[in-house]
Amino acid sequence: MATIHQDCTKVNRNLFNLVEFSSRLRAERKTKGLNQTEFGRLGGVGLQTQSRYEKAETEPGAEYFANLAGAGVDVHFVLTGRRARELFSESQTELIDLIALLDDADQSAILHLTRSLAQRAPASARLHTPNAEFRGERD
Repeated sequence: MATIHQDCTKVNRNLFNLVEFSSRLRAERKTKGLNQTEFGRLGGVGLQTQSRYEKAETEPGAEYFANLAGAGVDVHFVLTGRRARELFSESQTELIDLIALLDDADQSAILHLTRSLAQRAPASARLHTPNAEFRGERD
């Protein structure tokens, strides 16, 4: 059983570089203009834990990332090095920004309209959206 765990750990280390992650985490904190105590508070951790994350001494868990995402931190960038906005075209980003300005009722109406339009789109158009790869969709 220990061998399986060790092998899985080796595989995970190849997929996730803790040093690069910690560098991006620190960069995102600085982009927000926060010190480690303030940023750690967003993630639900204290100063020592935040410092250990940024020094690549330990890995945060899912709850930390969920808390950061809820506070508006670009968790996608912290994990992958790509800004979340890079996943969308300029017009898609503008659409998201405009929809965010609407109240809940108007957002619901836009969602209903968009679903209706998407159902009428040819199947080929649905397969080649700019962020299909991000969602795991392939031709």
